[in-house]
Amino acid sequence: MKNLFYILLFFHSLSFSQDQSDIDHGLAFLKKSESFYQKSEYDSAYFYAKSGFELFNKIKNDSLINKATLKLVAVTDSIEEQNFYFDLLVGNSQKTKNWRLLADAYYTKGRTYFVDKESAMALPYYLKVDSISQRHNLKNETLVLSILDRADISRITFTHDGIEKAGSLMYKALELAKEIKSEELMFLSYYYLADLEGLKGNLDDAKRYLDLSFDYYLKKDDTKKVGQIYGTYVNYYNATDQLDKSEQANKDRIAYLRTKTDTLRLANALVSYGNFKRLKRNNCEQALKYYAEGKVLYEKFLKDEPDDEYRKLLQGMAACFALVNDYRSAYEYSNLAYNIKDKITKKRNQELSVKLEATYQNKQKEQEIALLQSQKKLAEQQKTNQRNLFLGGLGLTTFAGLFFFFQYRNRQKTNKKLRELDVAKSSFFTNISHEFRTPLTLILSPIDEELERNDLTETQRNKFTMIRRNSNRLLALVDQLLLLSKIETNALKLQVQNTNIHELIAAISSSFEYVFKQKHIDYKTEILANENWYLDIDFIEKILANLLSNASKYTSEHGKVNLNAYVENDRLHLKISNLGTALNEEQLKNIFKKFYQVDKHQEGYGIGLTLVKELTEAHKGHITATSDSNFVTFLVAIPIRKSTYSENEIVSVSRPEASERQIEIVADSICEDEKFKSTEKPILLIVEDHVDMRAFIKSLFNEHFDILEAENGKIGIEIAMEQIPDIIISDIMMPETDGIALVEVLKNDQKTSHIPIIFLTAKVEEEDQIKGILTGADDYITKPFSPKLIHAKIETLLSNRDKARAHYSHEVVLKPAIFSANSSEEIFFNKLQDIINSKLQETDFNVDAFSQEIGMSRMQLHRKLKATLGISASEFLRTERLKAARHLLQNSDLTISEVAYSVGFNDSNYFSKSFIKLFKISPSEFKEQSNT
Repeated sequence: MKNLFYILLFFHSLSFSQDQSDIDHGLAFLKKSESFYQKSEYDSAYFYAKSGFELFNKIKNDSLINKATLKLVAVTDSIEEQNFYFDLLVGNSQKTKNWRLLADAYYTKGRTYFVDKESAMALPYYLKVDSISQRHNLKNETLVLSILDRADISRITFTHDGIEKAGSLMYKALELAKEIKSEELMFLSYYYLADLEGLKGNLDDAKRYLDLSFDYYLKKDDTKKVGQIYGTYVNYYNATDQLDKSEQANKDRIAYLRTKTDTLRLANALVSYGNFKRLKRNNCEQALKYYAEGKVLYEKFLKDEPDDEYRKLLQGMAACFALVNDYRSAYEYSNLAYNIKDKITKKRNQELSVKLEATYQNKQKEQEIALLQSQKKLAEQQKTNQRNLFLGGLGLTTFAGLFFFFQYRNRQKTNKKLRELDVAKSSFFTNISHEFRTPLTLILSPIDEELERNDLTETQRNKFTMIRRNSNRLLALVDQLLLLSKIETNALKLQVQNTNIHELIAAISSSFEYVFKQKHIDYKTEILANENWYLDIDFIEKILANLLSNASKYTSEHGKVNLNAYVENDRLHLKISNLGTALNEEQLKNIFKKFYQVDKHQEGYGIGLTLVKELTEAHKGHITATSDSNFVTFLVAIPIRKSTYSENEIVSVSRPEASERQIEIVADSICEDEKFKSTEKPILLIVEDHVDMRAFIKSLFNEHFDILEAENGKIGIEIAMEQIPDIIISDIMMPETDGIALVEVLKNDQKTSHIPIIFLTAKVEEEDQIKGILTGADDYITKPFSPKLIHAKIETLLSNRDKARAHYSHEVVLKPAIFSANSSEEIFFNKLQDIINSKLQETDFNVDAFSQEIGMSRMQLHRKLKATLGISASEFLRTERLKAARHLLQNSDLTISEVAYSVGFNDSNYFSKSFIKLFKISPSEFKEQSNT
């Protein structure tokens, strides 16, 4: 018996020893998987993670199985397999109530989307981590990492709200890291905060966090982080004009990475130093030295794989060769960069196609499985029902058949009568609406004519204005009734088209900013959708405008209105919330009924929300209303996929011909600049605190100008900076900021220094007039004034500007003196010339890059160039490239193709077409004439 005990003990020890060996091997596999994952070698990472998973399954160790499963979710590139392992983790954690594992599962799944730059897909998983952690009081590394990723998602929006949200999350992550005593996560938070504070312009804080994180990661010898922090140091020193320190940081980064085996990071560092030498030191000889070494390392590492950093290196070399007049090398490297860009685009498109196909196949399989399961259940249920129904239902069938037949016939008759009644009702609304429009037009037209007279008394003007305001309200009501009748009779048809959601929603929402501003309402918009989808623009405009108008009506002064737009589950969601009086269940139930009003004392007729509901449902969507904590929220959901709509509901939008869609950067920008039409009227900004005077000046110029209005100098400056008007008429004596201060600000800012400004004031003393002119105003008119005089002065100022524009097309180099003696103008045009000289040969230097370099928005740059040179930003770039080409054709022996590439065109046919259009002669003919 004793011998039997020892035998059993021996075999047990053998079994334990084998299990421990499998555990050790499995953990080694997971360690290798992580190592390959960090190197982005995902196939090898998957192999070792899978091997570890199989070993742990063999010994049935649940804890290690979960660990290996987490790694598989992270490294597998199969969506179907990833979902399988994720579902397995979620099921195991919920079954065992292992909430830490559940949070880890959601974080890992979210991280896979985050790494692929699919932030919108990652965010719900990160929020789930936060929800699980709060519910179960979890405070661990997973929660900190999730918060940091959420912060990074907010940061990359590069909006004010996004940056503020990112800062709040990062500081929250730092406090949590300190609480759980995780040194690694504390310094990771410092690393994130250094970048964020730099974005916010808090450079001292950025440097402090940078120093903290650098010391830590240098001590840990984390090659990746140390290399990245060196790069951030370079950016910091460049931003603070400490070029010697920036150069030293570049050298230290290279010296550090030369001691490591990370070839790609060393290549990046060499290129960064080359860029510094070229852009900051203007030393192309030194830049080319570092570019060349980086090029060798890239080619060794990449092995003919296309890479965007390598493309930028080649562009930098092309720019250097062009600056040292080695145009053949510049052409060669520019062409290489273009070919790599083409390969990258094709590769990305191919990867996207594969991903979309995998997603489609996965969804299709899920649907097939669900269908088979439902069919099986249905078949089993049918067998049971057939047996029971056959016996008891035979007698009932005849009776029920007769009952339903007569019921159906009666219902048909009732429905027919109801349809006839609906048609008659809708026809009545349509007819009466049209009947109202004629007398309303006859009322409004004479009233408008009377209001244009200058001899009306204040009492007369107020009465006429009241008549016009109420007539317009009645006209708007008639229009809404007419629209409702069209919907009810199916006369209003959907016309969906491919449109950019962000641009559409932004355009509609921005038109209400002034309305909310007048009531001092805190109006916030968040549009998380920037793709093209299928929508009826007119329907969306009416839906959103009515909801925002309703929010304005029911929100008191200093209240809040929020607009959120986002895409989810193939639907556009519009969420409008306003802080007002909470609604009860009865009010929410009836709020979409025609002529229903929550507050009988409010303006309106109870039609707007009915119209919104009808339009939403006509667009195959739905709308709901909720009320919570005095916030009333409307949520609209509208399908946006093309397949949702029939062919006759889809409107085709014409596209430019292929010949017009050139790869050359100017051609890329033309489509975006179409919003700035050459036929647009000039913009006049009236800055006047007296309401009636402002209205009178507006009436003088309404026909020939687009009018902007400001009630004081402060608002006038804000509008001028944003809209860049063609001319400004300003009073001198105003609250907040007076006219003198307005002129000083605008004339000393490069964005607005070109704008002619006329003072219109009651101050008639000669000393005041001299002060106004010396400040920088272009003219001075005293009240009372002659309308003819002010018309003549504005015509003269604009005419003089047009004459200055005419010089531009004859100049190879921009001359500020042609446009203005103003020092701000001179600085602007010198900067413009410097940018053109350094960037013109770069093929990807487009209007967006141009506006970023000059420090203006696209619209501001467009308005500035349109006012001073008479052309848009894209036309200016193309013209400057063509002028440079004309100079090269006249003074060099380059071929026409080489000249085209040297000045930023990468399509010689498009270059020739543009050259002929500007100079009325072909490049070959011009070159031949120049050589004779």
